[in-house]
Amino acid sequence: MSEHHAYVCEGIDDTALRAWLSDSGVTIEGNPDIHRWDFQMLKVDDARAIRMRAAQKPLGERQYFLMVCAGITAEAQNALLKSLEEPQGRTTFLIALASIHSLLPTVRSRIEVIPSGGERGTAPAVSFIRATPEERLEKIKEMLPKEADERDMRAIMGFLVMLEERLGKMSPDLHRSEALRALYAAKKGILASTGSPKILLESLALLVPGV
Repeated sequence: MSEHHAYVCEGIDDTALRAWLSDSGVTIEGNPDIHRWDFQMLKVDDARAIRMRAAQKPLGERQYFLMVCAGITAEAQNALLKSLEEPQGRTTFLIALASIHSLLPTVRSRIEVIPSGGERGTAPAVSFIRATPEERLEKIKEMLPKEADERDMRAIMGFLVMLEERLGKMSPDLHRSEALRALYAAKKGILASTGSPKILLESLALLVPGV
């Protein structure tokens, strides 16, 4: 195992993280030193609680913190910064994040990327691109239940990452550029909770070029 104390992989589940642990010789099942959390958005209060927990000593040689989240607020990243670089209590942090591009440069420089294990399946993104604007808007409605607390933001961010991959493979033109700008605005607004996900995604749906 390397000397790094913090790792991140792009994804919406902990499959790659668990594979990394297994490949590193760490027993997963029944290990009291493996702690796992699921967040739609990891916020500063969550980060402070994790930081306090990480200061405690592991029962064995080392403890591992697995965090699966759609995004991490800037405040939470800053709260975790020192712990990611120099953790107390012999702790390794492992984060599955919908898009690693949402990490602050200061955090990104202190965290090593774990390969996600091959190209992500992009069938939902392909279907979205091939759909008519009206069909895309219907797909957006399916992603966004009326009750905000029922929305799976990890799945939404995962979809946006898949869509970005597909758009990146299309021929460069004005329409693709406009769609990518709308996609980046949607990711940024959703992660920072500064815009309406419905409006951001509907705008994206109308700008994505068809095939």
